[in-house]
Amino acid sequence: TAQEAALSLIASRFPGGSVHVLAPLSTDADVRAAGLVPLRGDESVDCVYLGFDQSVEYARLDRAFAALDRGAEFFAAHADRSYPHGVGRRSMGLGGAVHAVSFAANREPILCGKPEARFFDQGLKRLGLRAEECVMVGDSIFSDLTGARNAGLRACALVLTGTYRLCDPLPTGLSPDIVLESVADVPTWVKSLS
Repeated sequence: TAQEAALSLIASRFPGGSVHVLAPLSTDADVRAAGLVPLRGDESVDCVYLGFDQSVEYARLDRAFAALDRGAEFFAAHADRSYPHGVGRRSMGLGGAVHAVSFAANREPILCGKPEARFFDQGLKRLGLRAEECVMVGDSIFSDLTGARNAGLRACALVLTGTYRLCDPLPTGLSPDIVLESVADVPTWVKSLS
C-alpha cells in the first residue's frame, strides 16, 4: 500500500524517528511497527506524514504546517485528486489536503504511492516479477495510468467503474491500451495479451 511504502521510506531515512501523523488514529500502530514514534501534537518531529483521513480539520492541517515550518521533512501517501464513493460519485482525495499543506508551507512533499516509481518498484520486487511481465488495471489517469507507464509495465487498462469518466480529457501522449466498462472484462483482456 502507499502507507507501507511511505513508512518504509521514512524509517529508512529516520530510523527510530518521530513522525507527526495526519492520518486516522489506526495509522499509529503501523508507524510503531515501522520502528517510528507517532506524534499528533505540537512537538518537534523529524517528519510529517499525510495519509488519507476523511476527518481532517483545519487545526490538524495547521499542526502539520507548523511542524514543516520548524523544518520537518514532508511525506505523503499520495496526492490523488479523487476516489470513487458510491455509484457514479467521486469524493475529494488526499491530494486536496496534501496540496493545501504544501502550498501553505511552500514545501513539496515526497509522495510514496502511485504514480511514484518507488511504489511500483517495491510491488514488483515483492511479487518477484519484472515490469514487462505485469499489466495495470486502474480507474485513475493520474495515479494508475501515469504510474504504470512510468514503471514500464507491459500494458494498461483503464476501467470506467472508478474515478475516470469518458468526458475526462486524457493527457497528451498518455493513453491506455484499452478502456474497459468494468473489472469483469479484465480476464478476457488479459487472455487476449497471450
